[in-house]
Amino acid sequence: MNRQLSMPHLFFVLIILFFSQALYSQIRVVDINTKLPVPAVKATGRQIETTLSDLHGVIQIKRPLGDTVYISHPGYQSRQIIFDKNIGFLTIELIPDVVNLKETVVSAGKLNQTLNQTPARIDLIQLQDASTLLDITGNSLLMSVPGLTLQEGTHTTSRITIRGIGSRNPYGTNRIKAYLGAIPITSGEGTTALEDISPTSLGRIEVIKGPSHLYGAGIGGVILLHPSYPQHQGTSVEIAQAFGSFASLNTSAGVAHKTKAWSLNSHLTQTSSDGFRENNQFKRKNALLTANWFGKKHQLQILFNYSTVFGQIPSSLNFSDFTENPQQAAPNWLAVKGHEDYYKLSGGLTLTSDISNKLQNSLTLYNHLSNHYESRPFNILDDQSAISGFREFLNYTMGPVKFILGIELMHERFKWKTFETNNGLKVDMINNFIEDRFQNDNLLAINYDLNAQISLSGSLTISHFSYDLGVPGSQEEGLQTFNSKVILSPRIAINYIPPGSFRIFGSYAEGYAPASVEESLLPEGIVNPDLSPETSKSFELGADFSRLNDRLHLSTSLYHMQVENMLVNKRLSEDMFMAVNAGKTILQGLELSSRYHFLKSKKHALRAELFFLISDNRFTDFTDDGVDYSGKKLPAIPSYTASTNLLYTFSGTWTLKGTFQQRGKQFLNDSNELSYNGFPLADLETSYSKAMGKLVQLVIYGKIRNLSNQHYASMLIPNATAFGTAEPRYYYPGSPRSAQLGLRIKWTHD
Repeated sequence: MNRQLSMPHLFFVLIILFFSQALYSQIRVVDINTKLPVPAVKATGRQIETTLSDLHGVIQIKRPLGDTVYISHPGYQSRQIIFDKNIGFLTIELIPDVVNLKETVVSAGKLNQTLNQTPARIDLIQLQDASTLLDITGNSLLMSVPGLTLQEGTHTTSRITIRGIGSRNPYGTNRIKAYLGAIPITSGEGTTALEDISPTSLGRIEVIKGPSHLYGAGIGGVILLHPSYPQHQGTSVEIAQAFGSFASLNTSAGVAHKTKAWSLNSHLTQTSSDGFRENNQFKRKNALLTANWFGKKHQLQILFNYSTVFGQIPSSLNFSDFTENPQQAAPNWLAVKGHEDYYKLSGGLTLTSDISNKLQNSLTLYNHLSNHYESRPFNILDDQSAISGFREFLNYTMGPVKFILGIELMHERFKWKTFETNNGLKVDMINNFIEDRFQNDNLLAINYDLNAQISLSGSLTISHFSYDLGVPGSQEEGLQTFNSKVILSPRIAINYIPPGSFRIFGSYAEGYAPASVEESLLPEGIVNPDLSPETSKSFELGADFSRLNDRLHLSTSLYHMQVENMLVNKRLSEDMFMAVNAGKTILQGLELSSRYHFLKSKKHALRAELFFLISDNRFTDFTDDGVDYSGKKLPAIPSYTASTNLLYTFSGTWTLKGTFQQRGKQFLNDSNELSYNGFPLADLETSYSKAMGKLVQLVIYGKIRNLSNQHYASMLIPNATAFGTAEPRYYYPGSPRSAQLGLRIKWTHD
């Protein structure tokens, strides 16, 4: 016979449950940069059995009052917790170990996997060096990534290509997406400007090469910028000052506070430089605020970033001026004092919830505003952009199978006007347009751990985009519409980790890239209805090796990418471009990165690094104005790039780093009739850190760039066109030898 529980019995049961729960402590372990949970973390102590964290980074142990619990994971620096009082719930943030990054949990896969478990080539950059953090732009931090090529004409004019993708854009970066935290900072038309973000506020960068369906099925790849976070509880204040050649000045200040349940971190930077050329001044102010809150089941992240930039434009030079007087600006840009002046504001929040032991949800809401003004010899451009969107991911684990359902929606309203110019002064309006762009990516991904060594993954992205073009306030507003067809982009991959320090992975993926605003318009200013997005098919095979107790690490990748409906910018006049779909290309290459520790002791550490890429990028079917370029190589892509770093550390306080880079030959035009030979560059930097008591740390550093004072072109404009009797202007001259000296002081109070 069933008997109901009386009130005294029920009260007694609740008391037992309460005290039984009070006997246990719950520890949640996350990566300090990404805030992702770290699974398989080991907890050991005198009073507890060895316990591993689950998929959500949670460790539950019998409360060891008076004991010290040691937290360890192969990819992170170990931590210890002293249970000198009752602790029911605690969040522990682990700092990645730069020596063993392959075991670090990466955000790229969204499955709480380590770098070694992710079936893709992902490069990690840990930003722990003071002199690197105080570079004027964060672009230079990417120089050591094999497969990624940075060309920088000025501090506001740069082009990043990944495996050759993005080389057709003459003055910027497109076909590559970027995120600050979980917030996309790539515009709705697909352009990215990493130079707007101060590197002093970053803690880690992840670079994903090729189509990554978790961030939309793009072609080139994804760059993930993770803000820095306080490493220890309490309050910390950091001030840094750097100055150097060409009147460069970089001032940074940061304040952070951290408790067991939440953290608040703010960074302010002000950067300026006169540059080494005429009309080359640069000024930037940047503010970044991040806040994190941790609960037992929920985690909230809030981020705001504000940048204001003023940059003069000296523009590119012809061969004669580049050779004889590289300091000068292009005469037409100097005459109007060409420049751009803009601000950008980004904000968003991410709520991550552990709905159950098997189900996790992540929701990001974001907004992005920008206002841009550019004075040019041919006209003045004034534009504004407002982007809003959300990203939703649902993760479900069922034994060895993990499912991801994702959706990303983005809307951008882009307004732009052009005006006639009178020696740099705005005169009559030439045109006035408004464009609404919509982007939708839907994802289904499955990861199956066949056994401890083999995992299989597959995904399908269903995408659609559209844009409406019109004149504000007119009856024709929004009447010109382009709707893409539904685009299906599959991806399959395999990851194999045999016994020992070894890994093999392979993948096949498809991706797409829509046209930008400028590319989508015909010369008369109407939408081109016949323009198709670029599509790609990408194959990759890679391997990682570790030997000699992890003193030697080697990574290599072979890739082959076929791009169809390639978008080619045809220059109709100095200020007018038109894009056409112009055939097919093949981009293929071999990437290699290696790291060897000659010394690994407490007093001395000596490490050598090598990063290398050799590539072959060709038109396979391309005819332009009746000329067949099939078989020709794509311009503005080096035939190879190599970078070598040698880093010596003494007693953990003094470091010396030498860097040598070499780029191969590049063609200047599609016909391959003109080329630019490769060039070497060498840098040298040093830093010294000193703890002044328990609360204050002092770091002094210095850096010399371009040690040999090499004369070189830091950026090339492919297919530059000459008008009248002028020579084509292909070349942005690189900076001559320069030096930087800096000081950083950090005060910490528990």
